[in-house]
Amino acid sequence: MKTIIIFALAGALGLAAPDHPCFNSENPSAEISGYVVTDHMAMYLGSDHKLRLRFGRMEGNAVVEVLHGPRTLYRNHIDLRKGAHQNLNLSELENGSYLIRVTVGKQVTDKTLVIRQHTEQSYRLS
Repeated sequence: MKTIIIFALAGALGLAAPDHPCFNSENPSAEISGYVVTDHMAMYLGSDHKLRLRFGRMEGNAVVEVLHGPRTLYRNHIDLRKGAHQNLNLSELENGSYLIRVTVGKQVTDKTLVIRQHTEQSYRLS
């Protein structure tokens, strides 16, 4: 069986992230283009079962977490002084609902990731 990953937005979309050509004010709506974009980062699903995170240059750190119920499955602190790129492989996650939490300064972005098994593989970021 193949995996269907549905990535549901749990919050509003913000402004484009600096320093990345795909995320600028001329980019169509982040919801339409399949990107989650805030003041400090961009997040999107790749066709290779990876969640891609892009951060602009700024002082401070980001914290990326993957939570499943009360359990923290993944936590990483990222220095943002030079900007950063991170790819999370989601193909090993089992069926279920996961919370992706990205904290940059005081801004917290929570997104829900739902994984279901089906015969065909498809991705949806909405």
